[in-house]
Amino acid sequence: MAARVRRQWISFNPTMLVNFEKQAYVEENFASPAIPVPRQLHRGCLGDIYFAITEKAPGQNLLQISRSEYLALIPAQIELLDAIHQVSLGAPGERSGYGIFDGNGIASSLSWRAHLESVKEEGPTGDFFENWHELFKTSFLEREVFDRLFSEMMQLISYCPEERFLVHGNYGFGNLLAQDGRITAVLDWMNARYGDFLYDIAWLDFWSPKDGWPERFQKYYRSMGREVPFYSERVLCYQTYMALDALKFYAKGGNKEAYQWASDHIFALLQDRLL
Repeated sequence: MAARVRRQWISFNPTMLVNFEKQAYVEENFASPAIPVPRQLHRGCLGDIYFAITEKAPGQNLLQISRSEYLALIPAQIELLDAIHQVSLGAPGERSGYGIFDGNGIASSLSWRAHLESVKEEGPTGDFFENWHELFKTSFLEREVFDRLFSEMMQLISYCPEERFLVHGNYGFGNLLAQDGRITAVLDWMNARYGDFLYDIAWLDFWSPKDGWPERFQKYYRSMGREVPFYSERVLCYQTYMALDALKFYAKGGNKEAYQWASDHIFALLQDRLL
């Protein structure tokens, strides 16, 4: 949660100091005039509750503006996300690994493939998904559905490159602020990772399919003279990964309606492959 203090925001987190450390790492290492990340001013602890004080960026998030304003900002969203993907990750060995990185910029997976495959593994001690396999017994999480989707992802994974890009992981929607026709801040880097940049396009399309994000980005890349091989296969692979993660999340939270939506949505996306 967050509280407004003049031109600053105070954010609270009961357990995860690393999220605030990671936000500061992103701001210190990746922010630029093209990538506006609010500056973290202070971190601290009140008992068992961690907090961070951050500069308040102007504007509203994209979920709060009108549909016409949102559509007018699509070119700016595309250009900003491309700027994120163009960030240099440094020399070999610097900011090592694949997948979600920590407050020191280090990711734990040895390959992008390994990061995607880890969606089937138990989470570490203290993680939200610790012992999640128990959900097959104690919730509406369906093992047959999960295994089938995982199998489809593994068939698509061969199309995915091992190149490393900075990936936001939760781009758009409530995590972008806008004012006067421009984007003023990119928020919430908790799910940022190193891997294939098409993950972010897959994310946008998975959660907002009516906006035609893959087509918009493909047109943009072509206008820049960039050809992206196996574009649709890579996007679909990451959407299958996202669906697997969502099924676990909604089962753990007891949200059967959202669980069913995610299941129906991914099977609709995979329809041509499943015929």
